[in-house]
Amino acid sequence: MKKILASLLLLATYQTALCQDAANCISFNDFIASFPEWGKGTMEDNKSINMQGEDLWGESLMKAEVVERFIPRELIDTCGCEKGNVAFNYGYKITKGKYYICFMVRHCDTPNKGYYPYIDDMMVTYSKDGRIIDYAQTSRFGDLWHFDVRELDGHEDFVVAQASYDLKDVWEGNYISLDGKFATVQIKKYKVGKKGKIKSKLIETFKTTSSWNGKDYDIDNLNKHKFFHE
Repeated sequence: MKKILASLLLLATYQTALCQDAANCISFNDFIASFPEWGKGTMEDNKSINMQGEDLWGESLMKAEVVERFIPRELIDTCGCEKGNVAFNYGYKITKGKYYICFMVRHCDTPNKGYYPYIDDMMVTYSKDGRIIDYAQTSRFGDLWHFDVRELDGHEDFVVAQASYDLKDVWEGNYISLDGKFATVQIKKYKVGKKGKIKSKLIETFKTTSSWNGKDYDIDNLNKHKFFHE
């Protein structure tokens, strides 16, 4: 009995530390309700990165206490952003039998030295009682990154072509120049399993100097690849 009481005391202390103002403390149900359910259309229509066209510091921005309580710690601490300057936005959710799939945006305007500003698409799965099951960064957008995405079988089964430039290769004193520079392209397949675990599979890696709309890695021109038919 003493062990149970001690555990309850530790849990209460932890929750209090995360949320000092109980009256304004957001519940997991409130957190999940902030993600609109995925509507009609494809991932290209609804992907959370489309929020680039909106105000990233507007209504879809998660409050600091929400990030602290419900976002995996690793996504905050290992992002290359200056402490306190990484932010997250609500995207969309898919409600499954025993878990939620939540799509969100992570963005960093003030990175640490050696990094460059970016916007990421993130995917986090939660159990119905609020436990974090799994998470993944699925794509990145910015001056040094471009991507293309297509669904394979439902919103939680998709493929991403991610192009990335190395900052040290494109930095020209006080600006970046991509002309004639090679980008590394990775083709990855993502799928959420029955228990909410996120599976990723690297299909191909190559280098190209093509523009993002070039035929080399525009997914519309990659139907020959077997991942569309597995």
